[in-house]
Amino acid sequence: SLPYVLKPDEYVLGKTIESFNTPLDLMSIYAIKSSALRIGLDIICGLNDPGYKGNAIFGVKNVSENKIKLYKGMELIKTAFVELKGESIPIQIKYMGGRVL
Repeated sequence: SLPYVLKPDEYVLGKTIESFNTPLDLMSIYAIKSSALRIGLDIICGLNDPGYKGNAIFGVKNVSENKIKLYKGMELIKTAFVELKGESIPIQIKYMGGRVL
């Protein structure tokens, strides 16, 4: 597929190819990969709550003075899973399933 050309100072939403089905005893935290930083991207990252199902959604901003080509499957973020202690309550949010409203 063709790349998306991100212009300087432009911001778009991205989502992971992987879909999460996070159990109630785990949460996932995602962070920018250094390779994305080196090409001039700033990634707005977050976490997936216990019980989240769907793709991770994140913001992508071009902070460089150059256009940057974004390709499907580009590795921009990394994920760490954290084990939780105690009881978790499943979340019910409008963004479940990786929806962007």
